[in-house]
Amino acid sequence: MRDEVYSLGISLEYIDGSESDVYHIPGREKRVTIDPAGVGDFGLTGASFLDWDSELLSSGDPNNPTGGTPERWTIYNTAYRTVGTLGGLTTEGELGYWESTEDYPTGYDLPVGKIRHHRLPSAVNEPIFTKLGSTDNDLTYSLYKRKLTINFENIDIPASISSLVKRVKFHFTPRDKEQNKSVVGKGAFINCVTSD
Repeated sequence: MRDEVYSLGISLEYIDGSESDVYHIPGREKRVTIDPAGVGDFGLTGASFLDWDSELLSSGDPNNPTGGTPERWTIYNTAYRTVGTLGGLTTEGELGYWESTEDYPTGYDLPVGKIRHHRLPSAVNEPIFTKLGSTDNDLTYSLYKRKLTINFENIDIPASISSLVKRVKFHFTPRDKEQNKSVVGKGAFINCVTSD
């Protein structure tokens, strides 16, 4: 579901039917600078795109319920587009930044610091539907549902075991619903009715 935080993992299914452990795929690191065109309509007038994930929000920000100065990623979805335009049929981009309050364990070839997961783009970042073929004076158009997909890169199976591997499996686990409680009602009702 859009705007939800997921833990992603990878495992190998072997020819003999057994399966490896599931290995954590860390979320992306904080981004420093992004292209403002890839953000969507957040209404972020005057926002800095130089410290995209970590810019401290002012206590006067209307979307900041804390009264303090939290980092942007704790309030806003920081997913962003790298290819395509808002509402286009096909776009590409980066998932939003999200970190846990817990640290990665040491000694397992994992990143140092807070555990990072993946936040899917919200409907603000990537609209659920797009319409094609309409003009200002013409109410005739086609409505397309836009799906989210995730592409994985740099997956190298060691040569020593590659002949034993039947396939690679990816695991998507939603984070605790307490963390995602703001997205429970999203997408329940979508107005797809036109009126005269």
